[in-house]
Amino acid sequence: MDFFTLHVQLDFTIGQEINFYYMLVFLLSGVLYFSTNFIAQNLKFSFIAQVLLTTMATQWSPSLAALITIKKFDIDYKPKFKLNFHPSIFLAVLLPVVNLGAIIFFNNMTHNPTITSKFYQSVPLIIATIVTTLLGSIGEEIGWRGYLYNSLSENMNKTKSAALSGLMWGIWHFTKIFNIGFLVYLVFSISMIPFSLVLNYMNDKADGSIIPSILCHTVMNLGVMLLLFERENIYFHLISLAGFIIFVLLIKLFDKNHEPALN
Repeated sequence: MDFFTLHVQLDFTIGQEINFYYMLVFLLSGVLYFSTNFIAQNLKFSFIAQVLLTTMATQWSPSLAALITIKKFDIDYKPKFKLNFHPSIFLAVLLPVVNLGAIIFFNNMTHNPTITSKFYQSVPLIIATIVTTLLGSIGEEIGWRGYLYNSLSENMNKTKSAALSGLMWGIWHFTKIFNIGFLVYLVFSISMIPFSLVLNYMNDKADGSIIPSILCHTVMNLGVMLLLFERENIYFHLISLAGFIIFVLLIKLFDKNHEPALN
């Protein structure tokens, strides 16, 4: 068994193509980050512009890895963008608003004031922030909620697929270790499990469209960049973890037809 072969309980083994995909995501992340950072520096981009460009480029590594994996292993998968409306799509905005609101409330109670975000200091920068964040979210969702989730679903039920793809998604953000430390990164990675459950629930309810998760991902990131600039800490992610879990429980409680998205 190679290093990247993961076992879930005793009955499920992720296939060779998943191992290939996951390793490729990390490789492409490094290539895309360093190449776009080199370009941005040589073009004399501002620091914020460099951050937006390199982040967006890196976020496309899951999609590019999925495309290469699909071609290499002749996998029959195409991301679905056509949206079949379901009321659960409102969670795409409600979840970020509630979670970020709870974090801001906690910060205010603990006298941790809001810092003016450098991503929203001018109209051109606001437009660039919104566009790059949306494009980056599309890049991630095609890979994680699209290809990976659907591939895992061939080996295990949808809940386990969403949970495992969420954990793999969280681990991929390993560079957070250098900014916020290993413990905070660990909490963040775990929090991506229930977050992924909600994202995949919305997508499944929309007949497999990844539009709901793209919307939620975009709103969440834009909100963090605006309201929680330079204030990421363990409390941020503990509150997020609790919020995501509460949303999962509420879905199971109030949506009696939540299966097979959350069984």
